[in-house]
Amino acid sequence: MPRVVDTQQRRAELTDATAHAIAKVGIENVTLREIARSGGWTTGIVNHYFADKRDLMRATFRSRADIARARVERSVEAGASLLEAIIDASLPLDAERLLNWKVWLAFWGAAVGDEELSAAQRERHATFLGSIEDALGAAVPCPSCGYRMVLRPYNYQYFVPVDKCLSCSKIWFDSDELEILQILIEDRASK
Repeated sequence: MPRVVDTQQRRAELTDATAHAIAKVGIENVTLREIARSGGWTTGIVNHYFADKRDLMRATFRSRADIARARVERSVEAGASLLEAIIDASLPLDAERLLNWKVWLAFWGAAVGDEELSAAQRERHATFLGSIEDALGAAVPCPSCGYRMVLRPYNYQYFVPVDKCLSCSKIWFDSDELEILQILIEDRASK
Protein backbone atom coordinates (compact mmCIF):
# COMPACT_ATOMS: atom_id res chain seq x y z
CA MET A 1 0.00 0.00 0.00
CA PRO A 2 1.46 3.39 -0.96
CA ARG A 3 2.41 5.81 1.77
CA VAL A 4 -0.05 8.66 2.35
CA VAL A 5 1.70 12.02 2.28
CA ASP A 6 0.22 15.26 3.58
CA THR A 7 0.65 17.53 0.56
CA GLN A 8 0.55 20.77 2.54
CA GLN A 9 3.09 19.49 5.04
CA ARG A 10 5.44 18.25 2.31
CA ARG A 11 5.24 21.62 0.53
CA ALA A 12 5.97 23.36 3.85
CA GLU A 13 8.97 21.07 4.42
CA LEU A 14 10.27 21.86 0.93
CA THR A 15 9.84 25.62 1.32
CA ASP A 16 11.54 25.47 4.72
CA ALA A 17 14.48 23.58 3.24
CA THR A 18 14.59 26.13 0.43
CA ALA A 19 14.57 29.04 2.89
CA HIS A 20 17.56 27.55 4.71
CA ALA A 21 19.37 26.95 1.42
CA ILE A 22 18.73 30.55 0.30
CA ALA A 23 20.04 31.85 3.63
CA LYS A 24 23.17 29.72 3.24
CA VAL A 25 24.13 30.21 -0.43
CA GLY A 26 21.82 32.88 -1.88
CA ILE A 27 18.90 32.55 -4.25
CA GLU A 28 21.00 32.37 -7.43
CA ASN A 29 23.13 29.50 -6.11
CA VAL A 30 20.31 27.34 -4.77
CA THR A 31 19.70 24.17 -6.77
CA LEU A 32 16.78 21.77 -6.65
CA ARG A 33 19.30 18.96 -6.13
CA GLU A 34 20.72 20.68 -3.02
CA ILE A 35 17.22 21.29 -1.62
CA ALA A 36 16.23 17.68 -2.22
CA ARG A 37 19.42 16.38 -0.64
CA SER A 38 18.99 18.56 2.47
CA GLY A 39 15.65 16.92 3.25
CA GLY A 40 16.53 13.40 2.16
CA TRP A 41 14.31 13.62 -0.93
CA THR A 42 14.89 13.11 -4.62
CA THR A 43 14.63 15.93 -7.14
CA GLY A 44 11.57 14.08 -8.43
CA ILE A 45 9.83 14.80 -5.12
CA VAL A 46 10.64 18.51 -5.45
CA ASN A 47 9.38 18.52 -9.04
CA HIS A 48 6.23 16.70 -8.00
CA TYR A 49 5.21 19.56 -5.68
CA PHE A 50 6.60 22.53 -7.63
CA ALA A 51 6.62 23.16 -11.38
CA ASP A 52 10.16 24.57 -11.39
CA LYS A 53 12.69 26.49 -9.32
CA ARG A 54 10.84 29.81 -9.78
CA ASP A 55 7.62 28.24 -8.51
CA LEU A 56 9.48 26.93 -5.46
CA MET A 57 11.11 30.34 -4.84
CA ARG A 58 7.74 32.14 -5.01
CA ALA A 59 6.22 29.58 -2.65
CA THR A 60 9.16 30.01 -0.26
CA PHE A 61 8.76 33.80 -0.29
CA ARG A 62 5.01 33.45 0.42
CA SER A 63 5.64 30.84 3.13
CA ARG A 64 7.98 33.18 5.03
CA ALA A 65 5.33 35.92 4.82
CA ASP A 66 2.73 33.43 6.09
CA ILE A 67 5.01 32.48 9.00
CA ALA A 68 5.39 36.16 9.93
CA ARG A 69 1.62 36.68 9.61
CA ALA A 70 0.94 33.68 11.90
CA ARG A 71 3.38 35.13 14.44
CA VAL A 72 1.43 38.42 14.36
CA GLU A 73 -1.85 36.54 14.94
CA ARG A 74 -0.40 34.60 17.89
CA SER A 75 0.95 37.81 19.45
CA VAL A 76 -2.39 39.58 19.11
CA GLU A 77 -4.19 36.57 20.63
CA ALA A 78 -1.71 36.76 23.53
CA GLY A 79 -2.65 40.40 24.16
CA ALA A 80 -0.23 42.49 22.08
CA SER A 81 -1.56 45.38 20.03
CA LEU A 82 -1.62 44.80 16.29
CA LEU A 83 1.16 47.35 15.75
CA GLU A 84 3.38 45.78 18.43
CA ALA A 85 2.78 42.35 16.92
CA ILE A 86 3.67 43.52 13.40
CA ILE A 87 6.86 45.19 14.59
CA ASP A 88 7.83 42.14 16.65
CA ALA A 89 7.21 39.75 13.74
CA SER A 90 9.08 41.97 11.30
CA LEU A 91 12.34 42.48 13.15
CA PRO A 92 15.10 39.84 12.84
CA LEU A 93 15.32 39.16 16.58
CA ASP A 94 15.75 35.38 16.50
CA ALA A 95 16.78 32.64 14.07
CA GLU A 96 13.33 32.24 12.48
CA ARG A 97 12.84 35.97 11.88
CA LEU A 98 16.42 36.34 10.63
CA LEU A 99 15.71 33.53 8.17
CA ASN A 100 12.63 35.46 7.00
CA TRP A 101 14.79 38.52 6.37
CA LYS A 102 17.41 36.57 4.44
CA VAL A 103 14.73 35.06 2.20
CA TRP A 104 12.95 38.39 1.71
CA LEU A 105 16.16 40.26 0.88
CA ALA A 106 17.26 37.57 -1.56
CA PHE A 107 13.83 37.61 -3.19
CA TRP A 108 13.81 41.41 -3.45
CA GLY A 109 17.21 41.30 -5.14
CA ALA A 110 16.03 38.66 -7.60
CA ALA A 111 12.86 40.65 -8.30
CA VAL A 112 14.83 43.59 -9.75
CA GLY A 113 14.24 43.46 -13.48
CA ASP A 114 11.89 40.45 -13.23
CA GLU A 115 8.28 41.54 -13.68
CA GLU A 116 6.74 38.34 -12.33
CA LEU A 117 8.79 38.40 -9.12
CA SER A 118 8.30 42.17 -8.82
CA ALA A 119 4.54 41.67 -9.00
CA ALA A 120 4.72 39.15 -6.15
CA GLN A 121 6.81 41.61 -4.16
CA ARG A 122 4.38 44.49 -4.81
CA GLU A 123 1.50 42.28 -3.68
CA ARG A 124 3.33 41.38 -0.46
CA HIS A 125 4.22 45.02 0.14
CA ALA A 126 0.59 46.11 -0.33
CA THR A 127 -0.56 43.47 2.16
CA PHE A 128 2.09 44.53 4.69
CA LEU A 129 1.25 48.22 4.24
CA GLY A 130 -2.44 47.44 4.69
CA SER A 131 -1.64 45.67 7.95
CA ILE A 132 0.32 48.69 9.17
CA GLU A 133 -2.54 51.00 8.20
CA ASP A 134 -4.99 48.75 10.02
CA ALA A 135 -2.79 48.82 13.10
CA LEU A 136 -2.47 52.60 13.04
CA GLY A 137 -6.13 53.29 12.38
CA ALA A 138 -7.71 50.37 14.19
CA ALA A 139 -9.22 52.35 17.06
CA VAL A 140 -10.05 55.62 15.27
CA PRO A 141 -13.53 55.78 13.74
CA CYS A 142 -14.51 58.72 11.56
CA PRO A 143 -16.62 61.24 13.52
CA SER A 144 -18.69 61.89 10.40
CA CYS A 145 -19.54 58.43 9.03
CA GLY A 146 -18.10 55.97 11.58
CA TYR A 147 -15.83 54.22 9.09
CA ARG A 148 -12.19 53.66 10.06
CA MET A 149 -9.59 56.32 9.48
CA VAL A 150 -5.93 55.91 8.61
CA LEU A 151 -2.90 58.12 9.11
CA ARG A 152 -1.81 59.87 5.95
CA PRO A 153 0.48 62.83 5.30
CA TYR A 154 -1.52 66.04 4.90
CA ASN A 155 0.07 66.46 1.47
CA TYR A 156 3.46 65.99 -0.13
CA GLN A 157 4.74 69.42 0.92
CA TYR A 158 3.79 69.01 4.56
CA PHE A 159 4.30 65.52 5.89
CA VAL A 160 2.16 66.10 8.95
CA PRO A 161 0.30 62.88 9.73
CA VAL A 162 -3.46 63.46 9.83
CA ASP A 163 -6.43 61.11 10.12
CA LYS A 164 -8.21 60.53 6.82
CA CYS A 165 -11.45 58.60 6.44
CA LEU A 166 -11.31 55.89 3.80
CA SER A 167 -15.04 56.18 3.18
CA CYS A 168 -16.02 59.87 3.13
CA SER A 169 -12.45 61.18 2.53
CA LYS A 170 -12.73 63.79 5.27
CA ILE A 171 -9.57 64.82 7.08
CA TRP A 172 -9.58 65.20 10.85
CA PHE A 173 -6.89 67.14 12.67
CA ASP A 174 -5.80 66.68 16.25
CA SER A 175 -4.94 70.03 17.85
CA ASP A 176 -1.20 69.41 17.69
CA GLU A 177 -1.39 68.38 14.04
CA LEU A 178 -3.21 71.57 13.11
CA GLU A 179 -0.73 73.66 15.09
CA ILE A 180 2.27 72.00 13.42
CA LEU A 181 0.73 72.45 9.99
CA GLN A 182 0.00 76.12 10.70
CA ILE A 183 3.61 76.71 11.80
CA LEU A 184 4.97 75.00 8.67
CA ILE A 185 2.69 77.00 6.35
CA GLU A 186 3.50 80.31 8.07
CA ASP A 187 7.22 79.49 7.99
CA ARG A 188 7.08 78.72 4.29
CA ALA A 189 5.07 81.88 3.55
CA SER A 190 7.64 84.04 5.33
CA LYS A 191 10.48 82.87 3.06
